[in-house]
Amino acid sequence: MVKRSNPILLFVLLLFTVSCDKEEIVCCLPPDEVKANFYSNLEKFNLSESVKEKIKNHLSENHPGIPISTVELDSRGIEIELDNEVALSFSLRGEPLDSDGSENQTNIEFAHTTIPSDINDLFEFRGDATKDTVWVFLQGGATTERDYNLNEISSSGADRFPYFTDDFIVYPFQSQQLNPSLHDHFDLTFEQAKVEASLSVEIAQQVIKHHVDRDKTVYVIGHSYGAFMVQELLAEYGSNSARKYISLNGRLDMNEKVWKGFSMGEFYYFDEDGKTLVKSPEIPADELRFEHNMGRLNAGLGFNRYTEKLAQIDLSNALFLTAEKDQAVGVYTPETIEFLTEKNPAEKLIMIPGGHGQIFEEAPRMEKLHNFIVMDN
Repeated sequence: MVKRSNPILLFVLLLFTVSCDKEEIVCCLPPDEVKANFYSNLEKFNLSESVKEKIKNHLSENHPGIPISTVELDSRGIEIELDNEVALSFSLRGEPLDSDGSENQTNIEFAHTTIPSDINDLFEFRGDATKDTVWVFLQGGATTERDYNLNEISSSGADRFPYFTDDFIVYPFQSQQLNPSLHDHFDLTFEQAKVEASLSVEIAQQVIKHHVDRDKTVYVIGHSYGAFMVQELLAEYGSNSARKYISLNGRLDMNEKVWKGFSMGEFYYFDEDGKTLVKSPEIPADELRFEHNMGRLNAGLGFNRYTEKLAQIDLSNALFLTAEKDQAVGVYTPETIEFLTEKNPAEKLIMIPGGHGQIFEEAPRMEKLHNFIVMDN
């Protein structure tokens, strides 16, 4: 049994472990106080009000007076360990899971990602925060894994890109990295994915503004999915926040069949020429929901026509880099090239030899890119 403890000293211990996307509350109070304090601290979890109410009702009706010792929340749902060693598992819709962890996926209540109010919870960083130059790197994906491309170490243990790491590098989180339920619990709709993608862009803008307000020189680099985020940042917030914006391996107007396919759970890539569409192989069943949700997040930005959205935006401090044989997003169309060079000229349109992301494998080319970005500052 849980022994009576000083409620002031042992009110609630809240632990948050980023590496496993899990929150844990440990309660060390008498039964009545445990229930009251658990219900109060349930607010800390990103659950809808109706889900919280279902959990409260289930505990009150089926386990009255039993103290709660541990509560854990992960991407599957919430697990409650009672004092008599009974563990209860609930889905994120507030209903008990079967003993094998299965659940009925119909009518699951969806809650959009809540952006943390503390700016320090919106990004990770590498390097010296006192540096005057800040590189904001928006990673590719969409995926739940973190990507630190500008901070890579070679097989010899040496820093591959010291010209970036000599400064301060910031890696904003994306919505699916803050809200693990987005990737393997819910079947996202396309409309929900649009909102989640816009929340990722909003997070990036808050991070950019935070460092600009601290009188830092800020450069924003977005690769692949991050390139679409750069374009959305320009479209929604203009080009005056950061010193420069770099769209790397993206595309202004994604092929319609590609983004519509992603929005419906079908996937395409481009052949070696970067122009011919190829349908991807079927996805294994155990990966289906994750891949569908990530695909819909991609479509949540890819559906935009940026030659239209950027038509009235000053692109004179924006660089657009596209691979000559990009199999992920395809090569720039003649219409896009005309737009960036004549209709609304960007600072530079650069054709990169090779394929999607290959530039990160070539340190000398990355150094040239770095020098070009900063040379007139």
